[in-house]
Amino acid sequence: SYKADESQDVLHLNYTSWPDHGVPTVNAIDSILQFVHIVRQQANRTKEPIVVHCSAGVGRTGTFIALDRLMQHIREHEYTDILGMVSEMRSHRLSMVQTEVRDSPSGG
Repeated sequence: SYKADESQDVLHLNYTSWPDHGVPTVNAIDSILQFVHIVRQQANRTKEPIVVHCSAGVGRTGTFIALDRLMQHIREHEYTDILGMVSEMRSHRLSMVQTEVRDSPSGG
């Protein structure tokens, strides 16, 4: 835990190719997954907490967190319950992953 007068160094990684109130393009998916991978590599190198936030803290943030959790889960398990994972996230923070979640790799 940190004291109010204590400073803390922060590594700031900023993904700018995902519009607010929008859905990333199909072409952006690879770069988003690569960004999630880069952030996970950084997280594995430190014991410091990771902070993820977009303008409202639910849409892009929730999707980023879900992708990170899914990518970690897939490495160790054959089955992943995407809808269940998003539902569990929403039990902690309402509106996480704002757009419709579809349970297929193609999104359709």
